[in-house]
Amino acid sequence: MDLKHAIVFFSGVLAGGLIAWLAAALALKGRFSKVVAENRAEIARLEEGIQGKTKELEEKDNRTARLQDALNVAEATILKVSEERSAANAKLEHMGRIQRFLDEKTQEAKGLEATISALKEKQVAMETVLEKERAAMAEKLQLLEKAEARFSDTFQALSAKALRNSQESFLELAKVTLADKGACYDRDVE
Repeated sequence: MDLKHAIVFFSGVLAGGLIAWLAAALALKGRFSKVVAENRAEIARLEEGIQGKTKELEEKDNRTARLQDALNVAEATILKVSEERSAANAKLEHMGRIQRFLDEKTQEAKGLEATISALKEKQVAMETVLEKERAAMAEKLQLLEKAEARFSDTFQALSAKALRNSQESFLELAKVTLADKGACYDRDVE
């Protein structure tokens, strides 16, 4: 009988435990329902807050996406501006080289202008000297022509005079010779 008693005892304990559990479950369910009812407003408010936060997060995500797009555009613009700036710096450097080249050529041109000016002054001076020398040569030529004319006149006068003197001397000599010969002829003829 002991087994029977033991089975009845365990069945009683089991039935008592089950009833206690059911009673506790019903009591907990009632309290849970009461707590759930009490907290439904809080849960609704929290769910509303969660929805608001979810909406805020979505807006922030959208804003973050827009900001990221704007950032990408800004980065592209900065890259473009940087490239343009590099190109502008290269052009500026090239323009600097051109300016230095132009400055050098300007200095060379000024030097050449100074040389040209000096050469023009020398040319004017040389032309002046040449004109003076031409005038002097013209004067000398006139003097030479005058001297030649005078020499020619003098030579002709001297030649004529010498010829006359020579003729006169010849005639006198001829007269004397003829007179001597005539005297000799006269003596011979006598």
